[in-house]
Amino acid sequence: MPKHFVAVAIALLLNGRTACAAECLFYEPATSTISGVVHVMHGYGPPGFGENPDNDAKTVYLIVNLDHATCLKGGDGEPNEDMANVRQIELLPQEGKIDQSLDGQHIKATGKLTMHIIDTGSPANIAMHAISIGKE
Repeated sequence: MPKHFVAVAIALLLNGRTACAAECLFYEPATSTISGVVHVMHGYGPPGFGENPDNDAKTVYLIVNLDHATCLKGGDGEPNEDMANVRQIELLPQEGKIDQSLDGQHIKATGKLTMHIIDTGSPANIAMHAISIGKE
């Protein structure tokens, strides 16, 4: 009887690991889909990203708070590193136009993920070059 219990416990553990791995997102060139609530955030851009607010460009970020924390795979080092417990992703609309009416909206977005390689002032380390954004 104890052998059966151990076998069942191991099977459940392995099955749980497989489920977690299946839910990871992948960096570009793969296309990924995310969902969550968008928050419009204001910040500063170049040249100093907030170090000198009078001279720095004003920037608007679309940050998606994901429905569920996820992981990112497919990184082969700089700039795209494998990551765990990702909770926020910055949306970069294809047209480059920030739609501030998305603030507070639950969305589903499809696009290509990349890690920010320089400090852009964004609160998110990961950005999605969005191909499509739809309200849910």
